[in-house]
Amino acid sequence: MTTDIELQEFIQIRLAEAAVLENTMDNPTTTPLPAMKAHISPSKSLNQMKHVIERTKKTTTKQPNSQTSINAFKESIMLMKSDIQNSERQLAVEMDKSQKLRELLHQDEELIKQLDEDRKRVREQKNRRKWLMDEAMKRVDNLKEMAQRKRGKLLEEKETLLLLFDF
Repeated sequence: MTTDIELQEFIQIRLAEAAVLENTMDNPTTTPLPAMKAHISPSKSLNQMKHVIERTKKTTTKQPNSQTSINAFKESIMLMKSDIQNSERQLAVEMDKSQKLRELLHQDEELIKQLDEDRKRVREQKNRRKWLMDEAMKRVDNLKEMAQRKRGKLLEEKETLLLLFDF
């Protein structure tokens, strides 16, 4: 595809060739340019050459005119803006999701801390109960020993009294 600048350069070259050709027709001592010989014969008039240039311009110009190009460019800009807005919306949605996930993670961390504290408290209570049970068992054992000793003493006293009184 050719650009507008290239097309303008092409037209200027063709007009220059036409001017040289017209000068050649007026002054037969000058020779036409070799490139011009292939495209335009010296017998054509200037109007015919302009017609050839216009026809060449129409056949080589497959690009839309500048207004169409501007409109297409504006449309592409609008599409880009729309894409950017959609991307921004998607980013905002993703950021909201991310924020909610962070909040949930923070809540989970707080719950985990609370659960750990509860476990620690339960473990301490269990250990305290076990200690209390051990202490109670020691006390029971001590009381049994004391009771055994007292019983032993009482049995001794009974025997001594029986021996004394010989019953």
